[in-house]
Amino acid sequence: MNFFKKGILVLALAMFFTACSTGVVANVNGDKITEEEYEQNYLMQRNLYAAQFGEEFMNQPGQSGKTIAEELRTNVMDLMVMHSLMEARSKGD
Repeated sequence: MNFFKKGILVLALAMFFTACSTGVVANVNGDKITEEEYEQNYLMQRNLYAAQFGEEFMNQPGQSGKTIAEELRTNVMDLMVMHSLMEARSKGD
């Protein structure tokens, strides 16, 4: 994992744990990612994986030793944070 990805992951996790009590799981340059948005994105991706590979696939261990479902949760947060960063960059924020 390169430095940029590690930085985003650390930032996302820090934001997730500090913002959970407010319904906001991440705050990226003032752009809030709500728990509801995050769960909707996660469930959409999870359902796609489960439909393609089967429900039991989600409980299998992934490359990190976590389950596929746990890895997917992290990946969805990373993608949402990166999307927010790219939007801010395109707006010039």
